Amino acid sequence: ILSVKPSEIFERDENDLYLYVPISFSQAALGDEVSVPTLEKEVNIKIPIGTQSGTKFRLSGKGVPHLDGYGRGDIYIIVNVVTPKHFSKEQKKLFEELKKTEEKKSLLDKIKEFAKFR
Repeated sequence: ILSVKPSEIFERDENDLYLYVPISFSQAALGDEVSVPTLEKEVNIKIPIGTQSGTKFRLSGKGVPHLDGYGRGDIYIIVNVVTPKHFSKEQKKLFEELKKTEEKKSLLDKIKEFAKFR
């Protein structure tokens, strides 16, 4: 009988692990490199420009070892773009400037465009 203590940060599915990582709007929009934990050590993953909330990254062979001793599962990193609830005056000003430069589309056009990515 094997007993496994639940993790505070990983969700487990068989030998695969899932880690939900919050990133900022600017990290998602501009791209970044973030450090994420694995079972052994932290590793850096590249967040590409334009990353959407829910994007999944795979760290192959970094999950739980198979009981037969051959191979390991994977770690899946799922990013969640966090929208800030409060802004400094400078941040608010910058977002207002960004808003002015965004393309104006109807709600229906935005829905159709979003549907293409699913």
